[in-house]
Amino acid sequence: MIKVCKLMRNCCQRHEWLANLLMLVGTLLFAATLWFFIEYQQAILSWVKQNPIINPIILGVVVLFETLLVFGLSQLVFTDCRDESAVHENKYENRKSTVFPGAHDWIDAVGVNPKRKQ
Repeated sequence: MIKVCKLMRNCCQRHEWLANLLMLVGTLLFAATLWFFIEYQQAILSWVKQNPIINPIILGVVVLFETLLVFGLSQLVFTDCRDESAVHENKYENRKSTVFPGAHDWIDAVGVNPKRKQ
């Protein structure tokens, strides 16, 4: 499964149009689901009331599948599939803030005893 995800991710990295298309599909799927549940709320609730045991389970499975699909598409587009060694090399590169330049020194000094020599 991991190899399939890495192959798909590498394909998305090589073809930017595919990554953009998958993100567009995920966004449209999310918006369409929200619209559908808002527009047909009364019909969905009456359908759930017809069989209060099976229909909510079916609705929950559909919502769970759709949520996993939307988040899966977004993770496919945004995840980083480099080797672990390459990820750890650049983990803290350029971590200084350009907006608050003193924030880096302040964060590094949190929890340090000022009386102790470093």
